[in-house]
Amino acid sequence: MRALLWSAPPAEAVQEKEEALRHAGQVLDIALRIGELLLASGQGAEDVEAAMLGVTRAYGLAWCEPQVTFTTLSVSYHAGELPAPLTAARTVRRRAANHSRLDAVHRLVGRVLAGDLPLEAAAVRLAAIRARRGPYASWVLSADAGGLAGSATLLVGGRWGGRAMLAFATAFAAAWLGDRLALWLARASVPEFYQFLVGAVPASVSGVLLAAAGAGLQGSFVITGGLFALLPGRAVVAGVEDGLTGFYLTAGARLLEVLYLVTGIVLGVLAVVPLGHTWERSCTPRKFWAAALCRHSRWPRRSACRCPSPCCCSARAGSWLSSR
Repeated sequence: MRALLWSAPPAEAVQEKEEALRHAGQVLDIALRIGELLLASGQGAEDVEAAMLGVTRAYGLAWCEPQVTFTTLSVSYHAGELPAPLTAARTVRRRAANHSRLDAVHRLVGRVLAGDLPLEAAAVRLAAIRARRGPYASWVLSADAGGLAGSATLLVGGRWGGRAMLAFATAFAAAWLGDRLALWLARASVPEFYQFLVGAVPASVSGVLLAAAGAGLQGSFVITGGLFALLPGRAVVAGVEDGLTGFYLTAGARLLEVLYLVTGIVLGVLAVVPLGHTWERSCTPRKFWAAALCRHSRWPRRSACRCPSPCCCSARAGSWLSSR
């Protein structure tokens, strides 16, 4: 019994160990949350690891080992006052480009490294940053994507005029609609591959319709401009950066994600363009407009017409227009 009493640690030592364990857990949690926000916003793995290591050292945990991969963050801490190493991890499930939030996290890390922010205040500030929404509404971002698509159409077309403005407006509307559809799928937790696939369909449809309408424009200009807003440039830059800084696993995962996203864009285009080519062979621009007028004229609809072409009744509509 006396041996057990002498071997038991004092109450003060146990309390100190509990306080150290609680403090270490809080520091690791805030470091992981900061790293999660940075990684979800597209920050490179080296910067995420440096931020996590700086935060832990600023709050007194000198022996920490952070690990950053494409979807997982972990950090381990071991020191003499702890009976066993303490390890915590978090998973990045969603990625969204929010530059205002990214800037706020960078400012928070700067204040922590300068020693101007206690641990409790940093936790409150970080929670406010996580709950912060972007400074612009979603429809404004969709309009920005449309402006980028329209400008790319003018860049590819290389001319300015009435036809160019028609291509600009078509690409703008297609990119705006594609971005809204992708946002709707993202809110429904649909994978990004299908978001990009559906987002590429409006640009392809608008290009095919504009080319078939005989407006004197190539549909490829509109399709190319409409797809400019979908290109995953941020993921490419982050993947190359991770590869150059030695994070090859994360770089490979990012570039593989880019490959899947580009494949989704290509499939979205291929789902529409072949149908447009098939339709264009059997329907010239003149027949297209004649058939469109025929649908609103007194002539019978396609169900009453013997013509197997998609532009049925075009000959009748043409003769009717000439008589008018």
